[in-house]
Amino acid sequence: QRSGMPRHESLLTATRQRFRPVMMTAATTVCGLIPMAVGNAALIGMPYAPMGRAMMGGLIVSTLSTLIVIPLVYTLIDDLGTFLKDLQGRLFRKRPQGSAAAPAIQRD
Repeated sequence: QRSGMPRHESLLTATRQRFRPVMMTAATTVCGLIPMAVGNAALIGMPYAPMGRAMMGGLIVSTLSTLIVIPLVYTLIDDLGTFLKDLQGRLFRKRPQGSAAAPAIQRD
C-alpha cells in the first residue's frame, strides 16, 4: 500500500506470495505428527496420540487463520482508521475566514 497499490490488490498479492511457504511449513509439520497421532505406542506409560491430534488440529486452524482471518482483521482495522480520520476532519476542521455561522445583521 505504501507504494500506491490499492488495499484489496495488495492483500491479494501478499496472500498469494505467502500462501506456498505457509502451506509447506504446515503440511510438513502435520505429516510429521501423523505417526504420533495414530500410533498406540506409549513412552513411559503415557499415550501421546491425543497430544498429536491436538497439535495437528491447532496447526490447521492457525494456518487457516493466518491466510484468511488476519487479512480480514487488517481490512476492518484499516477501515476503522479511515473512518476515524474522516470523523476527526469533520469535527475539527477550521472554517475559512469570512464565513460565519450566522449571517451578519445589516443596520440601516
